[in-house]
Amino acid sequence: MRRNTAYSFAVQAATTVFTMVLTLFLVRALGAERYGTFAVALAVGGLVLLPADFGISASAARFLAESVNDATRRRATMIAAFRLKLATSLAVGAGMAVLAGPIAAVYGQPALVWPLRGVAIAVAGQGLVRLAVSACSSQQRSSLSFAIVTLESFAETTASIALVAAGGGAAGAAFGRAIGYAVGATVGVVVILRLFGLTPKALFAGRSERSLGRRIAGYAGAVAIVDSVWSLFMQIDILLIGAILTSTAAGVFQAPVRLLTVISYPGIALGAAIGPRLARITPDSRPDPRPLVEAARVLLVVQTFAAAVVVAWSVTLATAVLGGGYAESGRIFAALGPYVVVSGLAPLLSNGIDYVGGTRRRMTIGIVTVLVNAAIDATLLPRIGVVAAAIGTDVAYVLYVTGHIRVARELLGLRPAEIGPTFLRCLGAGVPTAALLFGGAQEGAAGLVLAGIAAAPLYVGLLLALGEGETVRPWLRRLGRMTRTSIRTRYSG
Repeated sequence: MRRNTAYSFAVQAATTVFTMVLTLFLVRALGAERYGTFAVALAVGGLVLLPADFGISASAARFLAESVNDATRRRATMIAAFRLKLATSLAVGAGMAVLAGPIAAVYGQPALVWPLRGVAIAVAGQGLVRLAVSACSSQQRSSLSFAIVTLESFAETTASIALVAAGGGAAGAAFGRAIGYAVGATVGVVVILRLFGLTPKALFAGRSERSLGRRIAGYAGAVAIVDSVWSLFMQIDILLIGAILTSTAAGVFQAPVRLLTVISYPGIALGAAIGPRLARITPDSRPDPRPLVEAARVLLVVQTFAAAVVVAWSVTLATAVLGGGYAESGRIFAALGPYVVVSGLAPLLSNGIDYVGGTRRRMTIGIVTVLVNAAIDATLLPRIGVVAAAIGTDVAYVLYVTGHIRVARELLGLRPAEIGPTFLRCLGAGVPTAALLFGGAQEGAAGLVLAGIAAAPLYVGLLLALGEGETVRPWLRRLGRMTRTSIRTRYSG
């Protein structure tokens, strides 16, 4: 599990680097208005992506994990899932491309047509990438997921930068994304063939067991509903901002949100490593919640510190990182503090619940959070502007995670009392740390640097003083061993 966790973290680290490089380039090269157009196209693509998947990736991962000891059944499951996935991805991608004109007309933005068509191609490729990555995770081969995601991210970043630099604008960014996912889908198919010992003929044209296809599709239906709600939840802010305010406002909101998505990557990595371990290989097996509890505690420690940095340095992040045209984004960074704290828990808990067949229990949670988010946005956007979307995101995310903790308690044996004290201690350490960071930011560059140097030791010291040593000390010991090894290696050479 440690090896797969490490590779899962490597996947997210690689994605983080490429995402930040590309986002920072695009927000500056396109400007707030054209980046807003690109953001709306991405939001529409995100809205159809998860329904396009039809829950097949998560459903296939569950049944592949359950058949880990039966190679013949694994291959048959993979073939059935791939056929379903290929059909849905191509159909939805083509449909989105055809409807690009009418969608752009609804938004009153003719310039949105070609970005939508580029994103439509990306949606088709992204579906196959999701299936390949899920299949690798189910077999606890996160090293292969690393290869798929890294090559896709590299291709998307280089193609997008080249096309935008050549004058392609928002459409260039969208078609750069399409190129990236075309590369990722190709690599994903190669990985599937090798991992499951299949030939291209068997995967694309061989015999497929209808009973397995029906079983995958049956569970996928529940996953698809939950994923569709999640997709709407993730895109509802941009869609409403674009409709109620302007595309420029959408860019002002989307730029910080896109950067902050990297905050959830540790949770995604841990979920990918721990989730398959929770699958019921036999009907009588029971999931062990201890790795889930430890992961939740670590995430709370890491993400509360990240929230302190984001809130305290919100203005600096907006002006120095995004550029002068995004000054209003500072309010978005500051308002998204609660989201940063809990965002890692969402993929960790949802992934674990899916692997034990509890997806249907997540439906109500998702629907409620979308309705709450949409209601807050619709009510407050005309009154207080784009920061209303950040408030809606905070409230909805807290509700979403709270609901999943309740389901995890029933299905996985997770006890809220095991992570509640950690949450309170992290808040107790995070508030003074944020105050220190904020004070340093007000003193100019020198104060900002000094506060940044002092922040981590202060935060860790407060956590130890408050009694969170059980979570912090093992990581401090690991860091100490790594430091000593590095020093010995350096000076022995």
